[in-house]
Amino acid sequence: MKGSSVRIRFQAPVERLWESACRNVTCYTDVMEKVRVSTDGSCLSENNSGDGPIGWAVVEHTGELTRSGGAHFGTNQIAELAAVLVALRTYKIGGGRARKHLVIESDSNYAIKAATEWLPNWKANGWRNSAKKPVANLELIQAIDAEILERQAAGGSVELVWVKGHNGNLFNEQADVEAREQAERFKQSGDTALDLMPKEAVTAIERRHLAPVQRT
Repeated sequence: MKGSSVRIRFQAPVERLWESACRNVTCYTDVMEKVRVSTDGSCLSENNSGDGPIGWAVVEHTGELTRSGGAHFGTNQIAELAAVLVALRTYKIGGGRARKHLVIESDSNYAIKAATEWLPNWKANGWRNSAKKPVANLELIQAIDAEILERQAAGGSVELVWVKGHNGNLFNEQADVEAREQAERFKQSGDTALDLMPKEAVTAIERRHLAPVQRT
């Protein structure tokens, strides 16, 4: 039985006890309908260039799922956006881990604003920024836009929330560690495979290189 089909109504005082409990724990119907995740990206920038080995991570607040990946080259912005995109696709309505309401927490102002505040203006201006230049990481931004619109069309919602990094947020800290470990792994191994990145991130990496890089 799906949580959304369950309506629970108790007479007082039992009802008040239930409501009190729901203020302190996640109730059954909320568990079935809503999921909250933390995302993060990491870049081991070399010589302050802004480029280097990257990693991304998605951590579900239930503790049931952690996804991560990376690449030998990229930027922190690419890694942050890749994490948001993977989160949207992981909980796609109709998929195996579908939830109607998705909350994505990130400590990246860029990722949050790119997917919310800036995106409508960029789209209205033909995917050009306020300086009339092409939007950076365009394929990732467009893919995030498409996933959000698809989720809304299917009756779902997504909320993107900025959280302060390194501030005792357990799941944000876990995502930070996972993303950095992936970046470190690619730095140490020299692995140039790109199979742990969304294809849109691969395109952004290739564009950054100004030439195709190895695919697997």
